[in-house]
Amino acid sequence: MATQIEYVKAKSKAEVLSLMIKYGNEGKVLAGGTDVIRQLKQKSPAYSYLIDIKGVTEYEGINLRTGEELEIGALTKISSLVESAEIKENAGPLYEAAKSMASPLVRNRATIGGNLVNASPAADMAPPLIALGAVLIVEGIGGKREIPVEEFFQGPGQNALLANELLMTIKIPLAGGRWQGSYIKQGLRNAQEISIVSVASNIKIDGGIITGCRLALGAVAPTPVRAIGVEKFLEGRQANNSTFMEASKLVLEEICPISDVRGSAAYRQHVAQVLVARSLEKAVNQ
Repeated sequence: MATQIEYVKAKSKAEVLSLMIKYGNEGKVLAGGTDVIRQLKQKSPAYSYLIDIKGVTEYEGINLRTGEELEIGALTKISSLVESAEIKENAGPLYEAAKSMASPLVRNRATIGGNLVNASPAADMAPPLIALGAVLIVEGIGGKREIPVEEFFQGPGQNALLANELLMTIKIPLAGGRWQGSYIKQGLRNAQEISIVSVASNIKIDGGIITGCRLALGAVAPTPVRAIGVEKFLEGRQANNSTFMEASKLVLEEICPISDVRGSAAYRQHVAQVLVARSLEKAVNQ
């Protein structure tokens, strides 16, 4: 017999937290619904209540704090990221990832917070936010706390949220100097594709020398990966194709892809090397 699920719509942030405390593990937050509804069709849920937070305006919007940071509400639609001049100008890798994600129909429903909380190893939003040094603001009955995006993912479908905690805001620091970034991915289809491999890069160049670098990959491990070893190799070297090709070989030491219906582990290793080099070249040419 199918599990009966009760739908509850929250109207404010305070009500969201109250309902989460009330229902505990029996409650599931519903934002855009693109992942939750699909999961409901595939298997019996482990919860009895859907808490709809789509109408809570405190969790939505893009706010540029000049010279400091870019704030994005967790309920902000992926389509809003694509349409935002602030995102395009200050968070290029995130803009490119949003533009490449799924179809226009999905982008109009899916939220940036939902994409992160779902904790898929192939989540499009994760690599660019890691490359941009973003931090997540979460809130629960015990108050607020910050989690670097790279520490948020703990396994497929598993994240660092505690019981009765909710992702509220994504904060992207506005780094000084000439930082240039990109996002690139490989999938099986042109539309609604799930990444076989994705790469986001963010590099700072001074006089042709790489003086700062953050590089992240998706779909190559149980969680999105920050390639710290590759970053260290790149810093202090010339920003040219030869350097990027050398760096791409080192990424194999930082990933552990699996074989599945979308591609073998060996294929993912090859694609990861190719995309790392391409992403870095693309960033330099932005």
